[in-house]
Amino acid sequence: MKENLEKLVPHIMEDLVVMSEPNDSINLYSGVFVLKNAEINVALKGVIKYSWLPSPNIRFTGSGAVEGNRYFSYFDGSLETEIIIEDYVWGPVIITNLVRTATGDKGIVKGIFANSLVLGSNKNLLNRLRFSLANMKEFGNTLARAPGRKKEFGRASGKKAEITGWFRTKIENDTLSIKIDQRETFKDHLERLKNNGGFHILYNGEIQFKKPVEYEIATDYSWGLGLFLSFLNGRRVHPIFVEGFKNLKKKISEFPLAINEPYQSVISWSLPVMSFDATNNLWSNFFKIWTNKESKEFLVFSIKWYCEANAPELSSDTRLIMAQTTLELIFNWWLVEKNKLIQGKDSRNLMASNKIRLLLSSCSIMSKIPVYFPELINTVHGLQSNDGPEAIVTVRNALVHSRQANREKINKIGNTARFQALRLALYYIEICMMRILQFNGNFVNRCDHKVYPTPWST
Repeated sequence: MKENLEKLVPHIMEDLVVMSEPNDSINLYSGVFVLKNAEINVALKGVIKYSWLPSPNIRFTGSGAVEGNRYFSYFDGSLETEIIIEDYVWGPVIITNLVRTATGDKGIVKGIFANSLVLGSNKNLLNRLRFSLANMKEFGNTLARAPGRKKEFGRASGKKAEITGWFRTKIENDTLSIKIDQRETFKDHLERLKNNGGFHILYNGEIQFKKPVEYEIATDYSWGLGLFLSFLNGRRVHPIFVEGFKNLKKKISEFPLAINEPYQSVISWSLPVMSFDATNNLWSNFFKIWTNKESKEFLVFSIKWYCEANAPELSSDTRLIMAQTTLELIFNWWLVEKNKLIQGKDSRNLMASNKIRLLLSSCSIMSKIPVYFPELINTVHGLQSNDGPEAIVTVRNALVHSRQANREKINKIGNTARFQALRLALYYIEICMMRILQFNGNFVNRCDHKVYPTPWST
């Protein structure tokens, strides 16, 4: 029994990048590099690091001999400047600081990279990508274990054998297969991230392509995976420290300045552990939309705006405006453009509340305001439609149209009701996206924080 279980449980992937504490800089290069523009080449000795704070960026610091004041005038920002290491251009940079040392014979130059850093050839076909993930919440659908670590199985009493380990997410389709592993001691890393804020690498991942693909296609799939995980996470996360392989040989390394948001505790619809079938079907349907040129931008904007509406660092008023905008995008793409439910000018003449009601009907959801939101219920008391769509639109319109009457209305509505309208709008977005992606499984309802099966799967 023990031997069989050992074989069934996969080993966890090793760390691609070692990061022990939140916000630790990642050293990319130490030594001599050349700072070059149209006027001058300057050899500097210093470091290039991936830094997380105040925002993720690739930063460099170098020092070298100063030739009078010319040294500084050559890097005043008017000329495009590059960093070169061993005759290889690492990329254009922006100078942020120039300082003379106390003795005056040396200068210190600091700056940031203008774009993502790509090292190696992008002309090769790739059959594998490796990457890291920062700030992704606890999630997985299968079990993994650390290599060389003794595991405990069921007792000799005959009880069902169990394996302790870490969770892996596995998803695949005809084009590729993906696995994402929590780092060893994941919970310790996550706890430190919660205590410190900022950024911390929590997962290692790998994409295997069924057939070799060009670099541009590989990065496109990687970007799509980031959006998919962002929808699960409720905050934007994207693969970073990406390495591309042809067979077993590394051909390219990329340090993308992808949008990864600082850690915040947020509510999202996905459970910490979901079934393999539910996750895989969700990804398969997402991938079909992502690889359709006419539909891809829908996923880009809907998930981006959903994450912005779910961002606790923004005011609930700003987030509600973004949430209703997202709902109208979903209506136009899903019901009008894709399913042709309404054609012609009629779709443009519909009131926003009716658009949301049609969305809810397509998801088998009642439009009644949940009883958990009494202040929001009072907000629409006496209006023609005392339901959720009417409440969301009423609050949003009072915010957007800043006439005196609306400003007075906002004060009467109050902060609690406005926040409840936001929660309801986010719930509507999540349920609509799950329906579009044909998710059949359990989810967290942010209205009452309980777990339910999707309405269309019961």
